[in-house]
Amino acid sequence: MINVMENKVLGPILQQRFEEGFIEGFIEGFEEGHNQGFKLDLEQVRKRGQQVLLQNMLTEKFGPLPAWAEQRVLAAATSDLHRWASLILQSSDLEDTLRDPD
Repeated sequence: MINVMENKVLGPILQQRFEEGFIEGFIEGFEEGHNQGFKLDLEQVRKRGQQVLLQNMLTEKFGPLPAWAEQRVLAAATSDLHRWASLILQSSDLEDTLRDPD
């Protein structure tokens, strides 16, 4: 199995995207929590960070995302987000990446 994070080109890019997604997700989650009286749910923040990261990765590979893809990512379970993040390395198109499990 190839560890893409060890790749000299892709590793730093994915690390940067992960950090950007995590930070953006944390900020959005904090603002939502603040607006709801500081009822900050760290699991929601983590999931939002994963969603942002996946959207960034998909956009980087396939270009601007259509509305259906953004909605699918936002409605996905955490397990789907993890599966799609792995599939993006192997898939050749957006539909293949966001497919349902076999």
